[in-house]
Amino acid sequence: MDNEIITFDENHQLRIFDPEALKQSEGLKQQSQEFCSKLQTFQETVQSVLGVLEKQGDLIENEKLMVIGMRNRVETEIETRDRKKRQLSQRIAEKNKELERLTMELNGLLRVEHEQQKLIDRMSNNEPMDEI
Repeated sequence: MDNEIITFDENHQLRIFDPEALKQSEGLKQQSQEFCSKLQTFQETVQSVLGVLEKQGDLIENEKLMVIGMRNRVETEIETRDRKKRQLSQRIAEKNKELERLTMELNGLLRVEHEQQKLIDRMSNNEPMDEI
């Protein structure tokens, strides 16, 4: 009984411990407390990292949505430009047809004017009108 220590536990019960076992038990208790402290620090670090990753994920998601919106606007702009290009090409074709028609009309009127001028010239010169 020389090597044993007599103590009271938290329930006020009498306990007898071997000094070596008590020393090991206290060492394990200290290691357990250190482990719990390190585990708590690790959990806090993990929570912090998860918070940062979540914020980054939100930022990335917002950027993705913005890029999708921009892509949609670009596609819409391309479609709008193509449609406008087709409309302008159609107007150009219509204007070219009108120009061709007016040019032919002008040429016809110039021929008539030329013939009328020839007639006026003959009449003013008292030339015969048999060629008309």
